[in-house]
Amino acid sequence: MFFDTEHNSLDTVISSLHGAFSETALKMWAYIRCLSASTRLSATLIINTIKKVVDIAFLILTSKWRKKRFEKYACEIRKAQVIATGYSAFLDVLHRRQTGYGEVIAWLREETTRLATTR
Repeated sequence: MFFDTEHNSLDTVISSLHGAFSETALKMWAYIRCLSASTRLSATLIINTIKKVVDIAFLILTSKWRKKRFEKYACEIRKAQVIATGYSAFLDVLHRRQTGYGEVIAWLREETTRLATTR
């Protein structure tokens, strides 16, 4: 319902999506923080995880299953919007907790800037 553009404006859907991605980013950060110093994850692994989470979110939002299960469901959001929203949410969370995430934050900034200029 929070992602249904039949019931909500596009801005509301994007805001709900940002909140969901922010919660995911916060949980990821907390999980990584619990790892021992010798088990620290590489920036590449974190970046690839963020990419995969955002890709899967788009697939879930626009899936045929969701449209079949909820008859009037409509999600008129483009993949670029989901990606930009996801990257922005992860950047917001990780920017506040910069230690150890410099490379990831730089990549997220670069990607959000690139996505903003290609609209």
